[in-house]
Amino acid sequence: RGQTWNLGEDFHARSMGNSPWRYGWMSGLPNPTGFTRFAMLTRSEHSRRIVMAVPGGNMSLPCILKSAGDDTKWQGSYLPSKQVVMMPGPNGEQAAVRFHAPATGRYAFRFHFAPLNNESKWSTTEAIVLVNGLVWERLEINKDQHWMDASEFELFHGENVEFVITHGADGWEGDGTALTLEVERM
Repeated sequence: RGQTWNLGEDFHARSMGNSPWRYGWMSGLPNPTGFTRFAMLTRSEHSRRIVMAVPGGNMSLPCILKSAGDDTKWQGSYLPSKQVVMMPGPNGEQAAVRFHAPATGRYAFRFHFAPLNNESKWSTTEAIVLVNGLVWERLEINKDQHWMDASEFELFHGENVEFVITHGADGWEGDGTALTLEVERM
């Protein structure tokens, strides 16, 4: 096996600048554009057990977050400890995780998008995977529809693969979506 990166394991304060992961948001539908990187990684004020990548301030949206320990309850949903949760924003902002290729080569991506159940409603979102800004695939995520895939891409140093969550047809509230993602350089 070659070098591997695991989004859930790598999501911590030191990962903001020293890894191929970038956390941020995008805008524009149906094709997201304009990746804006989050400036900070912080712990949630209401629960020191949640680590969040946010655009600014505590609990800004969109955001990307992860339980810092065992499964933790957040806004009515249990956050799985090995997954990152992506929350879109109220004004059409799409939460995005970017893998920035650290070297030229072939990369295998294994990912799973899953809806969260926040006790009052299930997530209804659209997951989008972009390769160098072009939509590779998109799929609706809801209580009956998860998305698991394994794909390989040839990437040059500095090229990107982005995993994006946008809100569903019923608005953005409750649209937290869990992402498990592992990348291996072949």
